[in-house]
Amino acid sequence: MAHPPSGGGGKSNLSSSTKVALGIIVIVGIAAFAFYDPAGLSLGVFEGFDGKNIFGDRVGDGESGPVNFTMTSSVGLLDDSTVLLDSDIVLQGKHVKDTVIGDSLIDVSGESMRIVFNEFNGKLEIDSVNLSVEGTAASAEVQGTKLRPKSKKFSISAELEPSAYSIDPVTISRVRLSGVTGSIDSEGGESSSTKLANSTVELTDFHGSISFDGKNYVLKGSAKEIQGKSFTLKSS
Repeated sequence: MAHPPSGGGGKSNLSSSTKVALGIIVIVGIAAFAFYDPAGLSLGVFEGFDGKNIFGDRVGDGESGPVNFTMTSSVGLLDDSTVLLDSDIVLQGKHVKDTVIGDSLIDVSGESMRIVFNEFNGKLEIDSVNLSVEGTAASAEVQGTKLRPKSKKFSISAELEPSAYSIDPVTISRVRLSGVTGSIDSEGGESSSTKLANSTVELTDFHGSISFDGKNYVLKGSAKEIQGKSFTLKSS
């Protein structure tokens, strides 16, 4: 998948001592999942962006501190190339299915499961209904029972309606949010708001938590860089 362009005159850089800190990113799923069409998502454009620093003049001047913001969206999608590195993952929800740990298939269809993976390294794919995870882990814990497969390979697919899951803490090399419609409301420096319309936002070196309650995606933590079609915010 192609990376969104960083833009020209709309690029804003934070000072080298400032790390872009995310407050809470809430990705609000549409009410009826049946009408959700990830294939129809497009890059879109950032409406209301005038090329100025979207977080206010004080951001990056060494006085305002970390940039905290909330991004609310009607649709959220994590790119299927998202990679999670050296992280512990907790998945909890109904309708977990087709769970493979090592060479063993664990039939947990229709049950509410709590699965913990330690030192996970692999791939996570999410849309508004389904979650799939595939990769390796040093060990796994299913409903309190620890498993240490020799191959360390596992895969999971889970239907997430109306399930919930959490991944905390996690470090992700790239998180790509597509079809974002809503706004970014900053709390660092002077308050500011940037309107988004069916846009794509990419976070680099994200560290924090991801949760899904059956309706909303919530990302909370920090990132080295936040990039949209019309702006780039980053710390060196």
